[in-house]
Amino acid sequence: MVSGIKVYNVKDFVRTTQTGNIDLKRSKQLVRELVKVAGSHSDHNILID
Repeated sequence: MVSGIKVYNVKDFVRTTQTGNIDLKRSKQLVRELVKVAGSHSDHNILID
């Protein structure tokens, strides 16, 4: 039985500059932080597509 599934939108991770361009550096930093935090929860999994 699957329970507790949380779906995040792309806008939760992708950051843009004031001009509307993707801020790749900040976006990658957010994903790295997510992976780091997820590593401390051994009973949870994350799928990034």
